[in-house]
Amino acid sequence: MGVYCMYKKLFHFGLKSGMSLHLIEVRIPSHAVRNQSAKLECLFDLDGETLYSVKWYKDGNEIYRFVPRDMPPTQSFSLPGVTVDVIRNSRFSALRKQDKL
Repeated sequence: MGVYCMYKKLFHFGLKSGMSLHLIEVRIPSHAVRNQSAKLECLFDLDGETLYSVKWYKDGNEIYRFVPRDMPPTQSFSLPGVTVDVIRNSRFSALRKQDKL
C-alpha cells in the first residue's frame, strides 16, 4: 500500500530528558478496495510528553498531518487517487479512499 505513519516530537528534548514516544501498533489494511474507504491507525504512548505531530505518507508523499498546535490541527494533501477525510480523522487515524489502483 505504500502508506506508513511518521511520528515526530522535539528531538532535542527527547535526547536530553531520555523520554521517548512508544509506538504501540500501526494498523493498515493489507488490501484496499477501489472506491471504498480504508482506515489507517497509528497507536502510540506519549509517556507523558506533548505530541508534536503525526503524519501519514503514501509513496513518499505526505497525505495527512495532525499538528495539535496548528489551526486547524488537521491538514490533508492532494495526491491522485487518494482522498483523506479530515473531518473523521484524529491524531490516531486517517481514512483514505483509493479512487484508482
